[in-house]
This record gives sequence, C-alpha cells and structure tokens, in this order.
Amino acid sequence: MSKAVVSALLTTAFVIFLVVARTTQKGHNSFRRARRLGHTRVAFDPLVEEFEENDREASDHHFLLNSLNIFLNDVHDKHEFVSQVKNLNSTMRLMVLFPLLDLDPRDGFVSLKELDHWNSQQAIQRLNYRTHKELASLDENEDGAITFKEYIAKISHPAGRWEERFNKADFDNNGALSFEEFRDFLHPEDSDNEGIQKWISAEKMRRFDHDKDGKLSLVEFRDEAYDLYKTYTEFENSLVSVIGAEEKFAELDMNDDGYLNEEEIQPILHYLHPGESAYANFYTNYLIHEADENRDGVLSLTEMINNEYLFYNTVYEGIDDNVHDEF
Repeated sequence: MSKAVVSALLTTAFVIFLVVARTTQKGHNSFRRARRLGHTRVAFDPLVEEFEENDREASDHHFLLNSLNIFLNDVHDKHEFVSQVKNLNSTMRLMVLFPLLDLDPRDGFVSLKELDHWNSQQAIQRLNYRTHKELASLDENEDGAITFKEYIAKISHPAGRWEERFNKADFDNNGALSFEEFRDFLHPEDSDNEGIQKWISAEKMRRFDHDKDGKLSLVEFRDEAYDLYKTYTEFENSLVSVIGAEEKFAELDMNDDGYLNEEEIQPILHYLHPGESAYANFYTNYLIHEADENRDGVLSLTEMINNEYLFYNTVYEGIDDNVHDEF
C-alpha cells in the first residue's frame, strides 16, 4: 500500500471521526463485573494504550506497536486521531485494526487464534515497554543490567524479600539482571523461570495459609484461593458454571492427603496470580464468547463493531466513571 493511499485513507478516517465521533453506554454491566478482577482493563487498541500511558505518566513517551506505524507515520501529530481518549471513534478504529488481526488466513474473519496472538503480542509489548523504562531509570552505570544495589538504592521497600525475588530472577547467577531477567523480576507472573514460578507459589501459599502450617486445608482454599480461581474462570468463559470448591480441591490434591502444597497449586497459579499474558488469554476467550453473535467461532468486522464496547472498555468505563484504571 503506497504512502499516498494510506495518507488518503487516514484523512478520510479523520474527517469521518470528526463528524460521527460517538460513544455508547451498551455493555457497562459487563465491565463493572470485571472490576472484581485484579486487572480492571485491557487496552485492545495500542493507540488507547498510548494515550492512557501518557495520561498516567504525564510524559513524552509514545508507545505504539510497530505494525501500526504504516498507518500512523504519515500523521504529523499522532494525537490528531483523537482529541481525548473518551472521544475515540471506536468504530473507525476497529475498521483500521481489523486487517491487522485477520492475518492467518486472510479470510474476512478473526479467529480465536488470531485474536489471542494480537492480545498476547500487545501484552508482551507492554511488559517490554515498562521494563525498558524501569531499567533506564535504575541503571546507574548504564551497562544495560541492574544490580541489587542499584535497585534497592532507589526504592523504599525493605530489602529482605525483594532480595530473594532478585536472586530467583538472576538466572545465570552473575549478580546482575539482564533485560530479560529484570522483566522476570518486575513481572514474575509472566515469567517462565521455574525459580520465579516457585517463588510465586510460595508467596501465594503464605497469603492463603492462615494457620502457617505450610499447606492449604479445604477451608483455607475455599475462603480465598477458590474465589480467585472462580472469578477468573467465569470471566474467561463468560459466567459458564465452574465446579465447586470441594470438587476442585479434590482434583488438585494429587496425593489425597486432604491438603494442597505449593506444587499442587501450580496448575491454577495463573488464575491465582494472572499476569499480562494470562489475562490477555482470559480476555480473548471472553471477547470471542461475547461478540460471536452467530456462534460460528470467529468474529466478522460487523460483529466487532456491533460489540465495540467490549473492545474499548477503557473508553466507556472512563466516560461513565471519569477514571483511568491502572494495571
């Protein structure tokens, strides 16, 4: 696609935006329900994420997916697309984004696989962006790595448990965290590092284990851990019935001793401590279930536009509540 064509399309889209920019109140209840979750929002559209990030940080940082640059590079000021986040023309944005989702194959529909890839890639972009920002602010000697001394010097937290987490993230045990290791440290819930995963299990066990005996009884599991599991499972499957606490406990209790240890809670850890990637997967399943009007397992552009409030929950929540939720 030539730059001239792209420029013409952008000009047309911007004019239409000015003329027909609109909002809708449809679907508020769906996202008020989602406020029960640890994550209260997902930025489906990276342009919304950029505005949200700029608003939160009051900075000059600009964050967009590289794949979107073909649509935005010719715009002198990327903020021309919207005057404020709450006035974003989500219909026009979905028309722009749809071809970027419909890739494998290009058949005029967005499949679960395609939508999950899109949301997962944006989750990774957010993690990398925030890690780069933190690393730049803490890397005193500018060597591209963070020592614990550099980290602890600029935070107010006690060193003890942070040092344990730091050491778990230091996969090569060289005393400094590379970019990937520092990302694991900052976002342990999104790490594939086995040591980090065990650290999260131990942290969760400490939180749920009220009698401090190193394991979870059925009562301890039911009182808190099960509620988290049930809430995220219902969100992922749009309130499909979830098995009861007793049944789930028995399923996890592999040695049938009537308790759950750290290893036995691993299968549901992504529900108890979901990160960006896990939540992106929950959100993908939710979107497909809610927006797939004819139940054919894929989304057409019409279905996405008919249910645009699902994809732009930050915009509609913000209009109603005048808040910007943080991850």
